[in-house]
Amino acid sequence: MSDALTKRRRWLAHPRTLWAAVVLGIVCMLVSIDTGLSADDFLLKYGFLGGTELPWAPLVGSGLPGPGDTTQVVAARDLGLLPWTASTDFSFAFLRPLSLLTHRIDFALWPDQPWLMHLHSVAWFGLFLAAAAAFIRRVEGPTWVAGLAVVILALDDAHGPTIGWIANRNLVMAAAFGFSALLAHDRAARDGGSRWFAPVLFVLALASNEGALGLLPLWLGYTLWCDRRPERWRDLAAVSGLGLAWLGLWIGLGFGVHNSGVYADIGADPVGSILQLLTNFPVLATSLSIGMWSELFSFADEDVRAIWVVTAWVIFVATLIVGIRLARRDPRTAMWLLGALGALLPVTASFPSDRLLLMASVPGAVLLAKFVQHLRDDRRAWRLAAVVATAVLVRHVGLNLVLSPLRARTMEAPQDLVDRSTTSLDLDQAAGHIVVLINPPSDAMAAYGLVLQSVQHAALPDAIHSLYSGLEAVTVERVNTTTLRITPDGPWMAHASERLSRNPATQPFSVGDTVRAPGVTYHIDAVTPDGRPAGIHVVFDAPLEDPRYQFHAWDVIDFRPFPIPSVGDASQLPATDGAAAYFGVAPE
Repeated sequence: MSDALTKRRRWLAHPRTLWAAVVLGIVCMLVSIDTGLSADDFLLKYGFLGGTELPWAPLVGSGLPGPGDTTQVVAARDLGLLPWTASTDFSFAFLRPLSLLTHRIDFALWPDQPWLMHLHSVAWFGLFLAAAAAFIRRVEGPTWVAGLAVVILALDDAHGPTIGWIANRNLVMAAAFGFSALLAHDRAARDGGSRWFAPVLFVLALASNEGALGLLPLWLGYTLWCDRRPERWRDLAAVSGLGLAWLGLWIGLGFGVHNSGVYADIGADPVGSILQLLTNFPVLATSLSIGMWSELFSFADEDVRAIWVVTAWVIFVATLIVGIRLARRDPRTAMWLLGALGALLPVTASFPSDRLLLMASVPGAVLLAKFVQHLRDDRRAWRLAAVVATAVLVRHVGLNLVLSPLRARTMEAPQDLVDRSTTSLDLDQAAGHIVVLINPPSDAMAAYGLVLQSVQHAALPDAIHSLYSGLEAVTVERVNTTTLRITPDGPWMAHASERLSRNPATQPFSVGDTVRAPGVTYHIDAVTPDGRPAGIHVVFDAPLEDPRYQFHAWDVIDFRPFPIPSVGDASQLPATDGAAAYFGVAPE
Protein backbone atom coordinates (compact mmCIF):
# COMPACT_ATOMS: atom_id res chain seq x y z
CA MET A 1 0.00 0.00 0.00
CA SER A 2 1.43 3.39 -1.00
CA ASP A 3 2.25 6.04 1.59
CA ALA A 4 -0.29 8.41 -0.04
CA LEU A 5 -3.07 5.83 0.23
CA THR A 6 -2.17 5.07 3.82
CA LYS A 7 -2.23 8.77 4.65
CA ARG A 8 -5.67 9.22 3.06
CA ARG A 9 -7.02 6.28 5.02
CA ARG A 10 -5.63 7.64 8.26
CA TRP A 11 -7.25 10.94 7.48
CA LEU A 12 -10.63 9.25 6.84
CA ALA A 13 -10.34 7.29 10.09
CA HIS A 14 -9.71 10.39 12.19
CA PRO A 15 -12.69 11.60 14.29
CA ARG A 16 -12.23 15.15 13.00
CA THR A 17 -12.96 13.95 9.48
CA LEU A 18 -16.31 12.61 10.59
CA TRP A 19 -17.39 15.92 12.08
CA ALA A 20 -15.87 17.93 9.24
CA ALA A 21 -18.02 15.89 6.83
CA VAL A 22 -21.11 16.58 8.93
CA VAL A 23 -20.39 20.32 8.85
CA LEU A 24 -19.77 20.22 5.10
CA GLY A 25 -23.08 18.42 4.55
CA ILE A 26 -24.89 21.09 6.55
CA VAL A 27 -23.18 23.86 4.60
CA CYS A 28 -24.32 22.28 1.31
CA MET A 29 -27.93 22.44 2.51
CA LEU A 30 -27.66 26.03 3.77
CA VAL A 31 -27.85 27.28 0.17
CA SER A 32 -31.58 26.50 0.29
CA ILE A 33 -32.49 29.04 2.97
CA ASP A 34 -33.38 31.87 0.55
CA THR A 35 -35.67 29.77 -1.67
CA GLY A 36 -38.88 30.80 0.12
CA LEU A 37 -42.08 28.81 0.38
CA SER A 38 -42.96 26.23 -2.25
CA ALA A 39 -46.01 24.14 -3.13
CA ASP A 40 -47.26 22.35 0.01
CA ASP A 41 -45.55 24.96 2.20
CA PHE A 42 -48.47 27.22 1.30
CA LEU A 43 -50.91 24.58 2.54
CA LEU A 44 -49.14 24.80 5.89
CA LYS A 45 -49.38 28.58 5.77
CA TYR A 46 -53.10 28.32 5.09
CA GLY A 47 -53.53 25.85 7.93
CA PHE A 48 -51.79 28.00 10.52
CA LEU A 49 -52.46 31.56 9.36
CA GLY A 50 -55.72 31.10 7.50
CA GLY A 51 -56.89 32.69 4.30
CA THR A 52 -59.87 32.79 2.00
CA GLU A 53 -61.82 29.68 2.98
CA LEU A 54 -61.00 26.48 1.11
CA PRO A 55 -62.74 23.11 1.36
CA TRP A 56 -61.23 19.77 2.36
CA ALA A 57 -59.90 18.81 5.80
CA PRO A 58 -56.28 17.86 4.90
CA LEU A 59 -55.59 21.52 4.18
CA VAL A 60 -56.01 22.28 7.88
CA GLY A 61 -52.54 21.98 9.35
CA SER A 62 -53.29 23.42 12.77
CA GLY A 63 -53.94 20.06 14.41
CA LEU A 64 -54.11 16.41 13.47
CA PRO A 65 -55.48 16.40 9.91
CA GLY A 66 -58.49 14.13 9.68
CA PRO A 67 -59.31 12.00 6.65
CA GLY A 68 -61.53 13.77 4.16
CA ASP A 69 -65.09 12.65 3.47
CA THR A 70 -67.02 12.48 0.23
CA THR A 71 -68.65 15.88 0.72
CA GLN A 72 -65.31 17.59 1.26
CA VAL A 73 -63.68 15.84 -1.68
CA VAL A 74 -66.53 16.82 -4.01
CA ALA A 75 -66.29 20.42 -2.78
CA ALA A 76 -62.53 20.41 -3.44
CA ARG A 77 -63.11 18.96 -6.90
CA ASP A 78 -65.82 21.52 -7.68
CA LEU A 79 -63.49 24.39 -6.81
CA GLY A 80 -60.45 22.98 -8.64
CA LEU A 81 -58.29 21.83 -5.73
CA LEU A 82 -58.73 18.36 -7.20
CA PRO A 83 -59.16 17.53 -10.90
CA TRP A 84 -62.49 16.42 -12.34
CA THR A 85 -61.06 12.90 -12.59
CA ALA A 86 -60.71 12.64 -8.79
CA SER A 87 -62.49 9.84 -6.99
CA THR A 88 -65.13 10.93 -4.49
CA ASP A 89 -63.67 8.27 -2.17
CA PHE A 90 -60.17 9.75 -2.29
CA SER A 91 -58.61 10.22 1.15
CA PHE A 92 -55.26 11.83 1.93
CA ALA A 93 -54.23 12.43 5.55
CA PHE A 94 -51.20 11.65 7.73
CA LEU A 95 -50.69 11.35 11.47
CA ARG A 96 -47.60 13.51 12.06
CA PRO A 97 -48.31 15.64 15.14
CA LEU A 98 -44.71 16.36 16.14
CA SER A 99 -43.59 17.70 12.77
CA LEU A 100 -46.79 19.73 12.54
CA LEU A 101 -45.91 21.24 15.92
CA THR A 102 -42.62 22.55 14.52
CA HIS A 103 -44.47 24.21 11.63
CA ARG A 104 -46.88 25.75 14.10
CA ILE A 105 -43.86 27.23 15.89
CA ASP A 106 -42.47 28.55 12.60
CA PHE A 107 -45.66 30.35 11.62
CA ALA A 108 -46.18 31.65 15.16
CA LEU A 109 -42.68 33.09 15.60
CA TRP A 110 -41.53 34.09 12.10
CA PRO A 111 -44.48 33.82 9.67
CA ASP A 112 -42.93 36.20 7.14
CA GLN A 113 -39.37 34.84 7.31
CA PRO A 114 -39.23 31.61 5.28
CA TRP A 115 -35.43 31.62 5.54
CA LEU A 116 -35.76 30.91 9.26
CA MET A 117 -38.09 28.01 8.46
CA HIS A 118 -35.47 26.63 6.09
CA LEU A 119 -32.80 27.13 8.74
CA HIS A 120 -35.02 25.22 11.16
CA SER A 121 -35.14 22.30 8.71
CA VAL A 122 -31.37 22.41 8.18
CA ALA A 123 -30.93 22.20 11.96
CA TRP A 124 -32.92 18.96 12.02
CA PHE A 125 -30.79 17.71 9.13
CA GLY A 126 -27.68 18.49 11.15
CA LEU A 127 -29.04 16.45 14.05
CA PHE A 128 -29.75 13.57 11.67
CA LEU A 129 -26.25 13.68 10.19
CA ALA A 130 -24.59 13.84 13.59
CA ALA A 131 -26.62 10.92 14.98
CA ALA A 132 -26.15 8.79 11.86
CA ALA A 133 -22.41 9.53 11.70
CA ALA A 134 -21.94 8.66 15.36
CA PHE A 135 -23.91 5.43 14.92
CA ILE A 136 -21.84 4.44 11.88
CA ARG A 137 -18.58 5.04 13.73
CA ARG A 138 -19.71 3.11 16.81
CA VAL A 139 -20.71 0.11 14.71
CA GLU A 140 -17.78 0.16 12.27
CA GLY A 141 -15.18 1.49 14.68
CA PRO A 142 -12.56 4.19 14.03
CA THR A 143 -11.85 2.92 10.51
CA TRP A 144 -11.35 4.64 7.20
CA VAL A 145 -14.41 2.81 5.88
CA ALA A 146 -16.57 4.48 8.53
CA GLY A 147 -15.04 7.84 7.65
CA LEU A 148 -15.67 7.35 3.93
CA ALA A 149 -19.25 6.26 4.64
CA VAL A 150 -19.91 9.46 6.57
CA VAL A 151 -18.39 11.57 3.78
CA ILE A 152 -20.63 9.83 1.21
CA LEU A 153 -23.65 10.26 3.46
CA ALA A 154 -23.00 13.94 4.20
CA LEU A 155 -22.59 14.83 0.51
CA ASP A 156 -25.44 12.70 -0.85
CA ASP A 157 -27.16 14.89 -3.43
CA ALA A 158 -30.47 13.10 -2.78
CA HIS A 159 -30.65 15.05 0.50
CA GLY A 160 -31.16 18.27 -1.45
CA PRO A 161 -34.83 17.75 -2.42
CA THR A 162 -35.51 16.50 1.11
CA ILE A 163 -34.02 19.41 3.04
CA GLY A 164 -34.83 22.20 0.59
CA TRP A 165 -38.59 21.70 0.94
CA ILE A 166 -40.01 22.94 4.24
CA ALA A 167 -43.08 20.71 4.02
CA ASN A 168 -40.80 17.65 3.88
CA ARG A 169 -39.37 18.34 7.35
CA ASN A 170 -41.44 15.48 8.76
CA LEU A 171 -39.13 12.93 7.12
CA VAL A 172 -35.99 14.77 8.28
CA MET A 173 -37.26 14.80 11.86
CA ALA A 174 -38.18 11.11 11.71
CA ALA A 175 -34.67 10.28 10.50
CA ALA A 176 -33.07 12.50 13.17
CA PHE A 177 -35.06 10.90 15.99
CA GLY A 178 -34.77 7.44 14.45
CA PHE A 179 -30.98 7.38 14.24
CA SER A 180 -30.74 9.07 17.62
CA ALA A 181 -32.80 6.12 18.89
CA LEU A 182 -30.43 3.62 17.28
CA LEU A 183 -27.47 5.49 18.74
CA ALA A 184 -29.06 5.41 22.21
CA HIS A 185 -29.81 1.71 21.78
CA ASP A 186 -26.18 1.01 20.85
CA ARG A 187 -24.95 2.93 23.87
CA ALA A 188 -27.30 0.97 26.13
CA ALA A 189 -26.05 -2.29 24.61
CA ARG A 190 -22.34 -1.45 24.78
CA ASP A 191 -22.03 0.98 27.67
CA GLY A 192 -24.89 0.00 29.93
CA GLY A 193 -26.98 3.15 29.48
CA SER A 194 -30.74 3.43 29.95
CA ARG A 195 -32.75 0.97 27.87
CA TRP A 196 -35.79 3.27 27.73
CA PHE A 197 -34.23 6.26 26.04
CA ALA A 198 -34.16 4.55 22.63
CA PRO A 199 -37.88 3.55 22.61
CA VAL A 200 -38.89 7.09 23.59
CA LEU A 201 -36.85 8.55 20.70
CA PHE A 202 -38.36 5.98 18.34
CA VAL A 203 -41.89 7.08 19.30
CA LEU A 204 -40.86 10.69 18.57
CA ALA A 205 -39.65 9.50 15.16
CA LEU A 206 -43.01 7.83 14.48
CA ALA A 207 -44.83 10.99 15.58
CA SER A 208 -42.84 12.90 12.96
CA ASN A 209 -43.33 10.54 10.03
CA GLU A 210 -44.62 6.98 9.85
CA GLY A 211 -41.67 6.14 7.59
CA ALA A 212 -39.64 5.62 10.77
CA LEU A 213 -41.03 2.07 10.65
CA GLY A 214 -38.48 1.52 7.86
CA LEU A 215 -35.71 1.57 10.50
CA LEU A 216 -36.95 -1.63 12.18
CA PRO A 217 -35.08 -3.93 9.74
CA LEU A 218 -31.84 -2.10 10.59
CA TRP A 219 -32.70 -2.53 14.28
CA LEU A 220 -33.25 -6.25 13.62
CA GLY A 221 -29.90 -6.45 11.84
CA TYR A 222 -28.19 -4.81 14.79
CA THR A 223 -29.83 -7.31 17.13
CA LEU A 224 -28.77 -10.27 14.97
CA TRP A 225 -25.17 -9.33 14.26
CA CYS A 226 -23.98 -6.66 16.69
CA ASP A 227 -25.77 -7.22 20.00
CA ARG A 228 -24.80 -10.19 22.16
CA ARG A 229 -26.78 -9.36 25.32
CA PRO A 230 -29.33 -11.89 26.59
CA GLU A 231 -32.00 -9.18 26.74
CA ARG A 232 -31.49 -8.04 23.15
CA TRP A 233 -34.65 -9.77 21.89
CA ARG A 234 -36.72 -8.19 24.62
CA ASP A 235 -35.50 -4.75 23.58
CA LEU A 236 -36.25 -5.47 19.92
CA ALA A 237 -39.72 -6.73 20.83
CA ALA A 238 -40.39 -3.54 22.80
CA VAL A 239 -39.51 -1.18 19.97
CA SER A 240 -41.26 -3.37 17.38
CA GLY A 241 -44.37 -3.38 19.56
CA LEU A 242 -44.32 0.41 19.68
CA GLY A 243 -44.09 0.50 15.89
CA LEU A 244 -46.99 -1.91 15.47
CA ALA A 245 -49.07 0.02 18.01
CA TRP A 246 -48.48 3.26 16.13
CA LEU A 247 -49.35 1.56 12.85
CA GLY A 248 -52.54 0.20 14.39
CA LEU A 249 -53.49 3.66 15.65
CA TRP A 250 -52.70 5.14 12.23
CA ILE A 251 -54.89 2.60 10.42
CA GLY A 252 -57.64 2.59 13.05
CA LEU A 253 -58.12 6.35 12.84
CA GLY A 254 -58.37 6.17 9.05
CA PHE A 255 -55.11 7.92 8.19
CA GLY A 256 -53.22 7.24 5.00
CA VAL A 257 -53.91 7.62 1.28
CA HIS A 258 -56.79 5.68 -0.23
CA ASN A 259 -58.16 5.37 -3.77
CA SER A 260 -55.05 6.95 -5.25
CA GLY A 261 -53.21 5.84 -8.35
CA VAL A 262 -49.91 7.01 -6.87
CA TYR A 263 -49.89 5.70 -3.30
CA ALA A 264 -50.14 1.96 -2.76
CA ASP A 265 -53.26 0.78 -0.93
CA ILE A 266 -52.72 -2.92 -0.32
CA GLY A 267 -56.15 -3.36 1.26
CA ALA A 268 -58.03 -2.04 -1.78
CA ASP A 269 -55.61 -3.11 -4.52
CA PRO A 270 -53.18 -5.85 -3.38
CA VAL A 271 -52.10 -6.81 -6.90
CA GLY A 272 -51.47 -3.21 -7.92
CA SER A 273 -49.55 -2.57 -4.70
CA ILE A 274 -47.25 -5.53 -5.34
CA LEU A 275 -46.69 -4.44 -8.94
CA GLN A 276 -45.88 -0.94 -7.69
CA LEU A 277 -43.35 -2.37 -5.26
CA LEU A 278 -41.73 -4.44 -8.02
CA THR A 279 -41.53 -1.32 -10.21
CA ASN A 280 -40.44 1.31 -7.71
CA PHE A 281 -38.07 -0.76 -5.57
CA PRO A 282 -35.29 -1.23 -8.17
CA VAL A 283 -35.68 2.37 -9.38
CA LEU A 284 -35.09 3.66 -5.85
CA ALA A 285 -32.33 1.14 -5.20
CA THR A 286 -30.37 2.22 -8.28
CA SER A 287 -30.69 5.83 -7.21
CA LEU A 288 -29.16 4.80 -3.89
CA SER A 289 -26.33 2.80 -5.47
CA ILE A 290 -25.36 4.58 -8.69
CA GLY A 291 -27.06 7.96 -8.22
CA MET A 292 -29.63 7.58 -11.02
CA TRP A 293 -32.20 10.25 -10.05
CA SER A 294 -35.43 8.38 -9.39
CA GLU A 295 -37.85 11.32 -9.81
CA LEU A 296 -37.10 11.40 -13.55
CA PHE A 297 -38.74 7.98 -13.83
CA SER A 298 -42.27 9.37 -13.44
CA PHE A 299 -41.79 11.79 -16.35
CA ALA A 300 -40.43 9.25 -18.82
CA ASP A 301 -42.71 7.70 -21.42
CA GLU A 302 -43.93 4.13 -21.01
CA ASP A 303 -41.25 2.52 -23.21
CA VAL A 304 -38.43 4.31 -21.38
CA ARG A 305 -39.92 3.36 -18.02
CA ALA A 306 -40.06 -0.30 -19.05
CA ILE A 307 -36.38 -0.25 -20.07
CA TRP A 308 -35.51 1.64 -16.88
CA VAL A 309 -37.18 -0.97 -14.65
CA VAL A 310 -35.48 -3.90 -16.38
CA THR A 311 -32.10 -2.19 -16.25
CA ALA A 312 -32.64 -1.25 -12.62
CA TRP A 313 -33.44 -4.85 -11.71
CA VAL A 314 -30.25 -6.04 -13.39
CA ILE A 315 -28.18 -3.46 -11.51
CA PHE A 316 -29.94 -4.24 -8.23
CA VAL A 317 -29.43 -8.00 -8.53
CA ALA A 318 -25.76 -7.49 -9.37
CA THR A 319 -25.22 -5.19 -6.39
CA LEU A 320 -27.20 -7.53 -4.13
CA ILE A 321 -24.94 -10.43 -5.10
CA VAL A 322 -21.89 -8.34 -4.23
CA GLY A 323 -23.53 -7.27 -0.99
CA ILE A 324 -24.29 -10.85 0.03
CA ARG A 325 -20.72 -11.84 -0.77
CA LEU A 326 -19.39 -9.07 1.45
CA ALA A 327 -21.89 -9.95 4.18
CA ARG A 328 -20.54 -13.49 4.35
CA ARG A 329 -17.18 -12.06 5.35
CA ASP A 330 -18.43 -9.39 7.72
CA PRO A 331 -21.67 -9.75 9.73
CA ARG A 332 -21.92 -5.98 10.09
CA THR A 333 -22.28 -5.72 6.33
CA ALA A 334 -25.29 -8.02 6.59
CA MET A 335 -26.80 -5.58 9.09
CA TRP A 336 -26.37 -2.62 6.75
CA LEU A 337 -27.68 -4.62 3.78
CA LEU A 338 -30.82 -5.63 5.67
CA GLY A 339 -31.22 -2.03 6.83
CA ALA A 340 -30.98 -0.63 3.31
CA LEU A 341 -33.48 -3.11 1.88
CA GLY A 342 -35.87 -2.55 4.77
CA ALA A 343 -35.72 1.25 4.56
CA LEU A 344 -36.47 1.12 0.82
CA LEU A 345 -39.62 -0.97 1.15
CA PRO A 346 -41.93 1.64 2.77
CA VAL A 347 -41.04 4.39 0.30
CA THR A 348 -42.12 2.23 -2.66
CA ALA A 349 -45.68 3.07 -1.59
CA SER A 350 -45.39 6.43 -3.39
CA PHE A 351 -43.98 7.44 -6.77
CA PRO A 352 -40.15 7.24 -6.94
CA SER A 353 -38.41 10.32 -5.56
CA ASP A 354 -34.95 10.84 -4.12
CA ARG A 355 -36.43 12.96 -1.32
CA LEU A 356 -37.76 9.71 0.21
CA LEU A 357 -34.32 8.08 0.50
CA LEU A 358 -33.05 9.84 3.63
CA MET A 359 -33.24 6.84 5.97
CA ALA A 360 -32.02 4.37 3.36
CA SER A 361 -29.08 6.67 2.57
CA VAL A 362 -27.34 5.78 5.86
CA PRO A 363 -26.95 2.02 5.32
CA GLY A 364 -26.53 2.77 1.62
CA ALA A 365 -23.50 5.00 2.30
CA VAL A 366 -21.86 2.33 4.46
CA LEU A 367 -22.41 -0.32 1.79
CA LEU A 368 -20.85 1.94 -0.85
CA ALA A 369 -17.81 2.51 1.39
CA LYS A 370 -17.46 -1.24 1.97
CA PHE A 371 -17.76 -1.82 -1.77
CA VAL A 372 -14.89 0.61 -2.36
CA GLN A 373 -12.87 -1.19 0.33
CA HIS A 374 -13.54 -4.50 -1.40
CA LEU A 375 -12.45 -3.17 -4.79
CA ARG A 376 -9.30 -1.61 -3.36
CA ASP A 377 -8.14 -4.42 -1.10
CA ASP A 378 -9.40 -7.72 -2.48
CA ARG A 379 -6.63 -9.23 -4.57
CA ARG A 380 -9.12 -11.54 -6.25
CA ALA A 381 -11.10 -8.58 -7.58
CA TRP A 382 -11.04 -8.03 -11.32
CA ARG A 383 -8.40 -5.81 -12.91
CA LEU A 384 -10.65 -2.84 -13.49
CA ALA A 385 -11.63 -2.76 -9.82
CA ALA A 386 -9.63 0.40 -9.21
CA VAL A 387 -11.44 2.13 -12.08
CA VAL A 388 -14.84 1.13 -10.67
CA ALA A 389 -13.85 2.29 -7.18
CA THR A 390 -12.74 5.62 -8.60
CA ALA A 391 -16.02 5.96 -10.49
CA VAL A 392 -17.97 5.37 -7.25
CA LEU A 393 -15.94 8.03 -5.48
CA VAL A 394 -16.29 10.50 -8.35
CA ARG A 395 -20.09 10.06 -8.45
CA HIS A 396 -20.80 9.95 -4.73
CA VAL A 397 -18.16 12.40 -3.49
CA GLY A 398 -16.71 14.50 -6.31
CA LEU A 399 -19.89 15.24 -8.27
CA ASN A 400 -21.95 15.59 -5.14
CA LEU A 401 -19.84 18.51 -3.97
CA VAL A 402 -21.57 20.37 -6.81
CA LEU A 403 -24.88 18.53 -7.11
CA SER A 404 -25.80 18.52 -3.42
CA PRO A 405 -26.11 22.31 -2.99
CA LEU A 406 -27.73 22.65 -6.41
CA ARG A 407 -30.40 20.08 -5.57
CA ALA A 408 -31.05 21.81 -2.25
CA ARG A 409 -32.70 24.50 -4.39
CA THR A 410 -34.86 21.94 -6.23
CA MET A 411 -38.18 23.49 -5.21
CA GLU A 412 -37.45 26.83 -6.87
CA ALA A 413 -38.38 25.59 -10.35
CA PRO A 414 -41.82 24.10 -9.54
CA GLN A 415 -42.76 27.15 -7.49
CA ASP A 416 -41.68 29.41 -10.34
CA LEU A 417 -43.95 27.36 -12.62
CA VAL A 418 -46.89 27.91 -10.26
CA ASP A 419 -46.08 31.62 -9.96
CA ARG A 420 -45.91 32.05 -13.73
CA SER A 421 -49.17 30.22 -14.31
CA THR A 422 -51.00 32.10 -11.55
CA THR A 423 -49.73 35.50 -12.74
CA SER A 424 -50.66 34.81 -16.35
CA LEU A 425 -54.20 33.78 -15.29
CA ASP A 426 -54.62 37.07 -13.38
CA LEU A 427 -56.75 35.37 -10.75
CA ASP A 428 -57.21 38.68 -8.94
CA GLN A 429 -59.62 39.61 -11.74
CA ALA A 430 -61.35 36.20 -11.81
CA ALA A 431 -63.65 36.58 -8.79
CA GLY A 432 -67.18 35.59 -9.77
CA HIS A 433 -65.92 33.80 -12.89
CA ILE A 434 -65.27 30.19 -13.86
CA VAL A 435 -61.69 29.83 -15.13
CA VAL A 436 -61.38 27.10 -17.76
CA LEU A 437 -57.90 25.73 -18.48
CA ILE A 438 -57.82 23.80 -21.72
CA ASN A 439 -54.44 22.05 -21.39
CA PRO A 440 -52.40 22.85 -18.26
CA PRO A 441 -49.18 20.79 -18.00
CA SER A 442 -50.39 19.54 -14.60
CA ASP A 443 -53.70 19.57 -12.74
CA ALA A 444 -51.76 20.71 -9.65
CA MET A 445 -51.39 24.17 -11.20
CA ALA A 446 -55.04 24.97 -10.55
CA ALA A 447 -54.82 23.71 -6.99
CA TYR A 448 -51.70 25.66 -6.08
CA GLY A 449 -53.04 28.76 -7.79
CA LEU A 450 -56.11 28.63 -5.57
CA VAL A 451 -53.99 28.10 -2.46
CA LEU A 452 -51.76 31.06 -3.35
CA GLN A 453 -54.81 33.25 -3.74
CA SER A 454 -56.21 32.01 -0.47
CA VAL A 455 -53.14 32.72 1.68
CA GLN A 456 -53.11 36.25 0.28
CA HIS A 457 -56.72 36.59 1.53
CA ALA A 458 -57.70 37.39 -2.04
CA ALA A 459 -61.04 36.63 -3.67
CA LEU A 460 -61.26 33.27 -5.43
CA PRO A 461 -62.89 32.43 -8.75
CA ASP A 462 -66.07 30.37 -8.56
CA ALA A 463 -64.03 27.45 -9.90
CA ILE A 464 -60.98 26.51 -11.95
CA HIS A 465 -61.65 23.64 -14.35
CA SER A 466 -58.74 21.82 -16.04
CA LEU A 467 -60.26 20.05 -19.05
CA TYR A 468 -57.11 18.10 -19.99
CA SER A 469 -53.88 18.11 -18.02
CA GLY A 470 -50.71 16.73 -19.52
CA LEU A 471 -48.15 17.38 -22.21
CA GLU A 472 -49.85 15.98 -25.32
CA ALA A 473 -51.15 17.96 -28.28
CA VAL A 474 -54.89 18.62 -27.98
CA THR A 475 -57.70 19.10 -30.49
CA VAL A 476 -60.49 21.39 -29.23
CA GLU A 477 -63.67 21.15 -31.33
CA ARG A 478 -66.71 23.39 -30.91
CA VAL A 479 -69.68 21.01 -31.20
CA ASN A 480 -72.45 23.53 -30.55
CA THR A 481 -73.02 26.74 -28.61
CA THR A 482 -72.40 25.08 -25.22
CA THR A 483 -70.16 22.09 -25.97
CA LEU A 484 -66.46 21.47 -26.56
CA ARG A 485 -64.98 18.12 -27.57
CA ILE A 486 -61.46 17.56 -26.17
CA THR A 487 -59.26 14.97 -27.90
CA PRO A 488 -55.60 14.83 -26.83
CA ASP A 489 -53.00 12.72 -28.63
CA GLY A 490 -52.56 10.74 -25.42
CA PRO A 491 -54.94 9.85 -22.59
CA TRP A 492 -55.60 11.65 -19.33
CA MET A 493 -53.69 10.67 -16.18
CA ALA A 494 -50.50 9.82 -18.07
CA HIS A 495 -48.14 10.92 -15.29
CA ALA A 496 -48.04 10.22 -11.58
CA SER A 497 -49.34 13.61 -10.45
CA GLU A 498 -52.53 13.19 -12.53
CA ARG A 499 -53.26 9.84 -10.84
CA LEU A 500 -52.85 11.14 -7.29
CA SER A 501 -56.58 11.36 -6.59
CA ARG A 502 -57.85 8.31 -8.49
CA ASN A 503 -56.67 4.78 -9.17
CA PRO A 504 -58.00 3.73 -12.59
CA ALA A 505 -57.11 0.12 -11.79
CA THR A 506 -59.77 -0.02 -9.08
CA GLN A 507 -62.06 2.78 -10.26
CA PRO A 508 -61.86 2.82 -14.06
CA PHE A 509 -63.82 5.21 -16.22
CA SER A 510 -66.30 3.87 -18.78
CA VAL A 511 -67.72 5.34 -21.96
CA GLY A 512 -70.83 7.28 -21.01
CA ASP A 513 -69.68 8.27 -17.51
CA THR A 514 -70.42 11.85 -16.51
CA VAL A 515 -68.93 14.15 -13.89
CA ARG A 516 -70.83 17.23 -12.79
CA ALA A 517 -69.02 20.37 -11.62
CA PRO A 518 -70.08 24.03 -11.22
CA GLY A 519 -70.92 25.40 -14.66
CA VAL A 520 -69.88 22.28 -16.61
CA THR A 521 -70.57 18.57 -17.10
CA TYR A 522 -67.89 16.18 -18.36
CA HIS A 523 -68.96 13.29 -20.60
CA ILE A 524 -66.58 10.40 -21.32
CA ASP A 525 -66.48 9.54 -25.04
CA ALA A 526 -63.56 7.10 -25.09
CA VAL A 527 -61.37 5.25 -22.59
CA THR A 528 -58.08 3.37 -22.66
CA PRO A 529 -57.93 -0.38 -21.90
CA ASP A 530 -56.81 0.46 -18.35
CA GLY A 531 -59.78 2.73 -17.69
CA ARG A 532 -58.39 6.23 -18.28
CA PRO A 533 -60.29 8.83 -20.32
CA ALA A 534 -59.10 9.12 -23.91
CA GLY A 535 -61.67 11.63 -25.20
CA ILE A 536 -64.41 13.75 -23.66
CA HIS A 537 -66.95 16.38 -24.49
CA VAL A 538 -67.73 19.12 -22.00
CA VAL A 539 -71.18 20.68 -21.83
CA PHE A 540 -71.29 24.15 -20.29
CA ASP A 541 -74.36 25.50 -18.51
CA ALA A 542 -74.38 28.58 -20.74
CA PRO A 543 -73.08 29.50 -24.19
CA LEU A 544 -69.30 29.55 -24.29
CA GLU A 545 -69.34 33.27 -25.01
CA ASP A 546 -70.94 33.92 -21.60
CA PRO A 547 -68.63 36.40 -19.82
CA ARG A 548 -68.75 34.24 -16.71
CA TYR A 549 -66.32 31.85 -18.44
CA GLN A 550 -62.64 32.72 -18.85
CA PHE A 551 -60.83 30.33 -21.22
CA HIS A 552 -57.05 29.89 -21.16
CA ALA A 553 -54.59 27.57 -22.90
CA TRP A 554 -50.95 26.83 -22.12
CA ASP A 555 -48.46 28.60 -24.36
CA VAL A 556 -44.88 27.35 -23.87
CA ILE A 557 -44.17 28.88 -20.43
CA ASP A 558 -47.49 30.33 -19.20
CA PHE A 559 -51.19 30.69 -19.97
CA ARG A 560 -52.75 32.81 -22.70
CA PRO A 561 -56.44 33.61 -23.33
CA PHE A 562 -57.95 30.94 -25.55
CA PRO A 563 -60.18 32.11 -28.43
CA ILE A 564 -63.22 29.86 -28.58
CA PRO A 565 -63.69 28.40 -32.08
CA SER A 566 -66.93 28.86 -33.98
CA VAL A 567 -69.50 26.06 -34.04
CA GLY A 568 -68.17 23.25 -36.22
CA ASP A 569 -64.57 24.51 -36.13
CA ALA A 570 -61.61 23.14 -34.19
CA SER A 571 -58.37 24.47 -32.73
CA GLN A 572 -55.15 22.52 -32.55
CA LEU A 573 -52.99 23.10 -29.47
CA PRO A 574 -49.40 21.85 -29.81
CA ALA A 575 -47.73 19.48 -27.40
CA THR A 576 -46.20 21.11 -24.36
CA ASP A 577 -42.42 21.09 -23.98
CA GLY A 578 -42.13 19.82 -20.40
CA ALA A 579 -38.63 21.20 -19.84
CA ALA A 580 -39.56 24.64 -21.19
CA ALA A 581 -42.67 24.75 -19.01
CA TYR A 582 -40.84 23.56 -15.90
CA PHE A 583 -37.85 25.86 -16.15
CA GLY A 584 -39.65 28.79 -17.78
CA VAL A 585 -37.26 29.03 -20.72
CA ALA A 586 -38.82 29.10 -24.19
CA PRO A 587 -36.81 27.15 -26.80
CA GLU A 588 -35.27 29.28 -29.52
